[in-house]
Amino acid sequence: SQVIFCVGAVGAPLAMGWMLPRGVSWRLCFGGLAALCVVLLVMLVKARFPKPVPEDEFQPSRIVALIRRPAVVLPCVALFTYVFSEFAVIMFANYYLSEHLAAPESWAIYAIAWIWCAIGIGRLICAAIPEGHSYEKLLSTLMLISALLMIAQAWVTSWPIALVVFVLTGAVFSGIWPMIVGLAASRAPAQSMATVLGVTIAVGALGCVTAPPAMQWLFAHLDPSWVFPAAGVPLIIGALALQRCMSLPHLDSSAASPESAA
Repeated sequence: SQVIFCVGAVGAPLAMGWMLPRGVSWRLCFGGLAALCVVLLVMLVKARFPKPVPEDEFQPSRIVALIRRPAVVLPCVALFTYVFSEFAVIMFANYYLSEHLAAPESWAIYAIAWIWCAIGIGRLICAAIPEGHSYEKLLSTLMLISALLMIAQAWVTSWPIALVVFVLTGAVFSGIWPMIVGLAASRAPAQSMATVLGVTIAVGALGCVTAPPAMQWLFAHLDPSWVFPAAGVPLIIGALALQRCMSLPHLDSSAASPESAA
């Protein structure tokens, strides 16, 4: 599912990178995306989903009991730090390439597509990892390598090399999101898995929200060459959280239930 997500993420920047430098209005590009949203809305309205069984219904007490557990908190921290750094790259690589390294407009836009392409290929490869594999060490290593690649941008002075480093960062990024979600799922009891995943993904989504204002602040207060190294520091925090996660027991049904928490 995450590979197919990347296919869409590649398609739109490729199309816009080809059309915008040729004089096509950005309004037309976003109008096409709006039309696709209408199609998705119609499909959603027509869809029929099974009703949840009583034990799967929303229970605030269950969420409160779960989020107190370090086995839930630490993957949430890791996912937040990853999404923050990922969106810093995805949303600002083209701006950095065009405004600070004088990359051509089309290549600056294409950069988004190449980064997502690297992420998609990497996720396809990561799907082959055996499900019984312990992900904490692998995830920590990937996050540290990603941080080092973002730090390396401080010494890059040409846009082609910077683009290559961004694409390599995307390749290393690739497996982190799905494997953190898989880690959270593997540690949760079956009856609370949906709640654990919902909380983890929701906290990760906060990284999407905080990255733009944080990057705007960094560009305003730092030398541009040091913005991405600064945005990569959270990855180190996420790697440490995952290392700490290795020593924690999995959630069991008694520890995760609201009754036991009470």
